[in-house]
Amino acid sequence: MQQAARELSLELREVDNDDDDDVGVYRSDWLLLSGSAAAFEGPLLRETAQRIETAPRVRLWTDDYSDLYRILK
Repeated sequence: MQQAARELSLELREVDNDDDDDVGVYRSDWLLLSGSAAAFEGPLLRETAQRIETAPRVRLWTDDYSDLYRILK
């Protein structure tokens, strides 16, 4: 996902939500994309939306070198 965001010039952040059985909240992970880093400067997201470290050695997945259609046939 990081490589796709970089390729599209988008900001990517991750928000982790812990579970709370007392109120019926399940654990969840969210990936947020935005065209602007300013979208993550609000009081709620500034604290919770974390940058995801990219792995530069991993290239962007495309079907140019991994053809899923051929595998599924």
